[in-house]
Parts: sequence; structure tokens; C-alpha cells
Amino acid sequence: MMLKRKHIFLIIFLISWACQQRENEQIEAAGLERLLNRTSSSGMYRPQQIIATSDSVLAIIQKLGLADSLKVKWLELKANTLVSIDLRDSVITMLNNERQQSLETGNSEVVIFTNLLLGEYYLDEGKNKLAGKCIRNALLLIDSTSNEYQVARANNLMGTLLRTEGNYEEAQYHFLRALELFEKKGDLRAVGSVSNNIAMNYEAIGDISKARKYLKKAFEISIAQNDTINIISSANNLGVFYRPLNSDSAMYYFNFCLVQSDKPDFLVQLLPLKFNLGNLYLDRKDYTTASRLFREVLHICKEKGIQAGIARSYNAIAGIYEARNENDSAMKYYQMAYAIADSSGEKPIAVVFLDNLRYMYMNTGNCKKSQELAEKYHAERDSLFALEKQVAVHELEMLYSAEKAEKENQQLSNSVRTMKARIKSIYVILALGL
Repeated sequence: MMLKRKHIFLIIFLISWACQQRENEQIEAAGLERLLNRTSSSGMYRPQQIIATSDSVLAIIQKLGLADSLKVKWLELKANTLVSIDLRDSVITMLNNERQQSLETGNSEVVIFTNLLLGEYYLDEGKNKLAGKCIRNALLLIDSTSNEYQVARANNLMGTLLRTEGNYEEAQYHFLRALELFEKKGDLRAVGSVSNNIAMNYEAIGDISKARKYLKKAFEISIAQNDTINIISSANNLGVFYRPLNSDSAMYYFNFCLVQSDKPDFLVQLLPLKFNLGNLYLDRKDYTTASRLFREVLHICKEKGIQAGIARSYNAIAGIYEARNENDSAMKYYQMAYAIADSSGEKPIAVVFLDNLRYMYMNTGNCKKSQELAEKYHAERDSLFALEKQVAVHELEMLYSAEKAEKENQQLSNSVRTMKARIKSIYVILALGL
């Protein structure tokens, strides 16, 4: 069928219009990418300004239908800014809403991203069950077309989760996979961070030589990148590594770390450092300095509402009182450590603290109370192991349900895309008068 001249002109117009739209979108995307870099790195903007800018940009991205890869960058900037001003609950709500909307529209990249960021935040809070659910859901969605950076991030988080569960061999597989992908992308900051994780995992496995190798690699990369957070992390880990081997080397790395983190922005990073430094002074029987450091950690944890940190600080202070033979004070702090860990759901450390309390009663001659706590200790430990088995079965069921639901969502999304394509074809046919 021969096309009339007016139809040819109309086709040329539509093609030109489509190209112009595509060019405009590319210009808009490039501008928003530059704005993102300026907003996140300049340090000139207050958190409220960054949040307001992020909201405006996300609305533009939604309206213009720009790439999901740009959307997730702005979402992460907004999320991290909210966390920096202690609005973590708002972040969790925002990410859950974004995840649900993206599931309904079939935006798999945003679904993967929100699952990973939620998993990261839940890990930071010690909510490993929720973290595991999010990270595993993200891994289920990842395929050969997925963003390699997100694949690497998912593997790093999965490794972190497995390490907290004591599954070091499987964790190492994920860490090494993440390292390979981050090195391929040339992301040195991420390479340094994952190298830290690999090192600590090798130490847990018992391969001291490889642990030292990766710790030094992480430290050197963080120094070269002037990456304060990873300098703190790697120097702290080197201090922990050398503590049983060489007290002076451990002290060097802890003090190096202390200088780097002595700023308000790195207050939370100070917690594990000060706690580890307190343990080192405890090894040296410098109880005064150790007590000061543990109490500083306790003060920060109380301000931030970090229950696990409060419980650990009480337990450490109790250990100092016990070393000084101040048994009444030691008993008091052991009891507070156990009570807080138990009431806040930190069952694994609560069981450890209960054992400390049991030995304290035994050492002070209260055998009856010690026996009562011994029975309670064994019951809670057995209950914990039984619960872990139930959780493992439940997580398998959840994985199956998530996979099934995702397949159904994917089928629905494919149907919607097919219908949209058909509607667009009808519009073009009507426009051309064919």
C-alpha cells in the first residue's frame, strides 16, 4: 500500500519528535546527575535542604520517566541524609513504600535497591531476621541483566549476614564475589570495605596469614583514598587483629584510628573503637583507663538508644569490678547487662551475660543461686538453638513464598507492558489514519 505524502510527513514528524524527546531526557538526566554529585559531595547544604532537593528531583524523575538507576541514587542520598539526623524510622517507611510501588509497576531495579538498603539498615540495628529476608529477596531478583554494582552490594551484604550467623565459609564466597565485581567496576572505596570484611572472616576461619594480607590491603586503600570511614574501620580491625599478638601494634592502630574519628560526624564509628581500646587497657590491667572508655561508650549508647551497646558496656564494667574484687558492684552491673539484653531481644548475648552472672554467684559462694541460673542458662541456650532451627525452616518457606509472589508479579508486569505496547500501536495507527 502506497503511503500518501501527508502520511510520510506525519511519520517524519513523529520520528523527529521522539528523537527530540529522547535528547531532552538525556539532557535532563545529565543535569540531575551533576546536581546529585554537587549536592552529595560539596558539604555546603544542610540536611533539610538535601531532603527537599531530593524530593523535588524524585518528582521530576517520576514525571519524565527517567532511568531507575538515577532514581535509586537520589533515593539513597535522601535515605542516608535522614539517617544522619536520626530519622531512621522515616527511612524504613519511605523504602518500604517505594518497594511496594515498584513491585506493582514492575521496576525490578528499584525493588532490588530498596531491599538491599533496608537489609543494610536492619543489619546495622541487629535485626538479622528482617535483614535476611530483604537481602535474600534482592538476590532472588538479580539476573544476568542486573546492575553489577547492585549485584556486588547484594553479595557483600549477604556475606555480612552469614558472618553474623557464624556461617564463615559461605560468607567468604559472597565476599570474594563482591570483591571481584567491585574491582571490575574500579570502585576502590568499596574494594577497601569488602577487603575488611574478607580479612575479619579469614580471622574467624583461622587463616591468620590471609587475614593480615586483606587487612593491610584495606588500610592502604583507605589511606590512599582519604576515606575516613574505612580508615577508621580498617585501623580498628588491625588493632583487634594484633591485640592477642602484639599489644604495642594494637595500641598503634587504635590510637591512629582515634585521631581520625575524633569528630562529631564519626561519633558512631567511635563506639567499637573505644570498646576495643578499653579491652586492650583491661588486658594491661589499666582498670582506670578501661573503665573511662567503657563509660564513654555507655554514655553514647544511652544517648543513641543502642540497647546492645548499653548491655555490652555494663558487662564490660562489671568485668572491671570483678577484677578489682568489688563483687557487689560487679554483680549489679552483670544483672543490668543481662536484663537489658534479655528485654531488648538480644537473646544470644543475653545467654552469654547470664553465664557470667552464674559464675559470679558461684565465685561469691552463693551455690544455690548459681545452680538456679545454670538451669536457666541451659534452658535458654537450648531454646535459642531450637528457635534458630525454626527460623531456618521459616526463612526457607518465606523464600519460596517470595519467589512465587515475584514470579506472579513478573507475569503481571509483562502483561501490563504488552498491553501498553498494543495501546501505543493503536494510537500510532489512528494518528496515521491507516
